[in-house]
Amino acid sequence: FKLNTGNHPTGTNNLALGNNAGANWTGSTTGSVAVGVHASQYNPATYNIAIGRFALRGVNGASTGTNNTAIGTNAGAAVTTATGSVLGGHNAGNAITTGVGNVILGSAAAGALVNGTNNVAIGTSVATSLSSGTNNVIVGVNAGDTTTTGSNNTILGNGAAASSATVSNEITLGNASIDALRIPGVGFYID
Repeated sequence: FKLNTGNHPTGTNNLALGNNAGANWTGSTTGSVAVGVHASQYNPATYNIAIGRFALRGVNGASTGTNNTAIGTNAGAAVTTATGSVLGGHNAGNAITTGVGNVILGSAAAGALVNGTNNVAIGTSVATSLSSGTNNVIVGVNAGDTTTTGSNNTILGNGAAASSATVSNEITLGNASIDALRIPGVGFYID
């Protein structure tokens, strides 16, 4: 099904709704959905879901990323070869070009991430400065917002920040206001 006011997309089992949605899809584009103005406009790859204005828009002549899901205005807007990522929220992962398996959920989440792999960023304005890195888990409003690079970090809690912008292999629980650690059921408590 095709309904747009730009170029009319082609391919098999695709759905495009909106001005220039899926405009550059080719005959080999299969199983993709583009809903919204310029959604998946320049990405002719297969099995992508783009819902929202400029979602998975891509770069003209350079986008081939497959199996991505982006929901929200500008979510994954710069994707070129990124594969298997889930991006949800206004401007979520909007700078991502390459990388595999990122899960980015929240408004302005991981907005500077360009080429990360297997990162999880969940929360409003989470990991806003992260530009690259692998295997990071960052959860909480404004969590990890000073982290720029690094890998294998776990940063949890509202405003939680790693010890440095480039640290790797670190676990950070909570922000500077946290003054106790408790594990119920185990009887573990640090004050």
